[in-house]
Amino acid sequence: MPGEKNELEELYFKARLSLLNLKDRIQETLRDLKVQVEAEEAEIIVRADRGDLLEVLRRLKEESRISFDLLLDIVGLDLGKELEMMYYLCASEPWQILVIKVPLPAEGGTVPSITSLFKGADWYEREIQEMLGVKFSGREEIQRLFTTEQQEGFPLRKDFGS
Repeated sequence: MPGEKNELEELYFKARLSLLNLKDRIQETLRDLKVQVEAEEAEIIVRADRGDLLEVLRRLKEESRISFDLLLDIVGLDLGKELEMMYYLCASEPWQILVIKVPLPAEGGTVPSITSLFKGADWYEREIQEMLGVKFSGREEIQRLFTTEQQEGFPLRKDFGS
């Protein structure tokens, strides 16, 4: 249909404009922190240092104009030269997904636990510590979920088993 293309283009333009406006609000909220904010096709990515992680999350959760108040997932990746933590958050008004990426050295490292802000982070942190070797400061000792005390290495590391 001839009019359908124009409607789709208009919807895309409105969604993109909304995403860019949200990016601007996030940059304003985090203006005094050492972060990079990028707008990808369908999500916003915030790159932050681990020292700023808790403050970034607190502001994004508590800022009434954006309120990313739902933790969807925490992912830890071994990228070879470094590790990366990815925190997926969702805001319901306007509905939007945001990813916070935090680089870590390849040998591991420590990031602050976010269980004080998101109780549901507990199991994610436990799994990441056990499988990737990233430590979480500011929380009780983490009990293993999947492996035994005799397990050597971290199963999600590229060098595991070599």
